[in-house]
Amino acid sequence: MIRRLLALSSVALAACSNDANIERYPIPLLTTDTRIEIAADTVEVRIVSLPLYAESEEVPLLGGDGALRTSADVLWADEPDRALSQALARNLTEITSAVVAVEPWPLEGFPEARIEVRVDALIAPPGGVLRFAGAWYAAEPGTPDQDRSARFQFAQPLAGDGVPALAQAYAEVTRALARTIAEGLR
Repeated sequence: MIRRLLALSSVALAACSNDANIERYPIPLLTTDTRIEIAADTVEVRIVSLPLYAESEEVPLLGGDGALRTSADVLWADEPDRALSQALARNLTEITSAVVAVEPWPLEGFPEARIEVRVDALIAPPGGVLRFAGAWYAAEPGTPDQDRSARFQFAQPLAGDGVPALAQAYAEVTRALARTIAEGLR
């Protein structure tokens, strides 16, 4: 019995030592002084729709040859669609002072507005410029004449090489998108 426990603990320790080489990167939390009043007091953010290459937990890095490469040792700290949705909701809350939450809506009743974001591009070459493009849609249930949508495109220079610079750029473009959506909801 003791031999079996020792064997199991060595397997567990070996598995843990492999995880020690894995780097995980969160999208940093940014603050803003921008304040924009919107009509809705409550807003639901749907899970951001990402291109296949950006959905993975593995960080996609664009090579000089145009190929996207990933490594099982370099990961986002959270699922990218969830992390971007949470960052967008956090930024919208800060900018608008509305109650903003990612789906499913956690409060009683229904939100006054619902935001959906569909991303076409979210990629950058090392030391280059992050391209973040797509469309956002805002629906106000019960008032279809108030529905809005717009395309967006941001180019955020990376402040260095590596995944920390890429994560910082993700945070910057998400904050810029939140500002753009808030301006569209005035």
